[in-house]
Amino acid sequence: MAPIRGWQPLLPWSWLVTTCIEVWPGAADGKTSRPALTDFSVKGRLPSGELRIAAFEPPFRPGHFNYKCYLDFAMSKFCLRVEPESEVVLSRLNRDGSPVESRVDLRDVSISPGEQTVSSVGLSGEGDSASSYYALVITRRECTSTALRALEPKTAQLVEPFHAGEVSSLYHANQNFQEDILDVECTKADGGQNVSCVIEHAETTGDSAPTRGQLAMHPRRYTPSLEKLIPVIVEERFSPLLGWTVRCKA
Repeated sequence: MAPIRGWQPLLPWSWLVTTCIEVWPGAADGKTSRPALTDFSVKGRLPSGELRIAAFEPPFRPGHFNYKCYLDFAMSKFCLRVEPESEVVLSRLNRDGSPVESRVDLRDVSISPGEQTVSSVGLSGEGDSASSYYALVITRRECTSTALRALEPKTAQLVEPFHAGEVSSLYHANQNFQEDILDVECTKADGGQNVSCVIEHAETTGDSAPTRGQLAMHPRRYTPSLEKLIPVIVEERFSPLLGWTVRCKA
């Protein structure tokens, strides 16, 4: 839970709102001077048969040659896509030190929970004048988790530092009084996680807050704050750079 102080209603009194994010397990573009790949990507296969792209660390970009990729726990198979630039020769393609004889062997590769496999790609330019080598470490997560890769309030500042992979049940954040809505974004550690965002508790604070008796006697004199009028919004999207992110506005 994250108590957010200083939300601004229409009257000179403030709200203390506690927002809870709950996570639980669910089933510079251009060519380089060296030969390069135009596409280097991995898609994991879910039990439903759907192929879902897996994010690279760091994101794939020209001029970088070493990557890591983490598959969701639910992904028991993956497909690797390797596409060189035009006029570039794919001179070597190995997995765990053994040659991959055909591109067909890059499809539906089985991988066990916690298993790690290393793919290496060698490229040659015209006349073997230049060469490049790519390395990719693919790891399937060993189990489901409620940990997050990132937690970033867009309109507030965390009091306690967030550490990726660390499971904590409570964070505090301070928000500017002028901000009416809390906007926070988190990045899933596993695509099978489900994220919900709810307001668990709210209370009126401040010397100018109306009493219950005043609200009962003169209900129309007090307009609810924006936080009470606007419903919680939860947006989920996939980013090739970050993976699956969830944004909550409450």
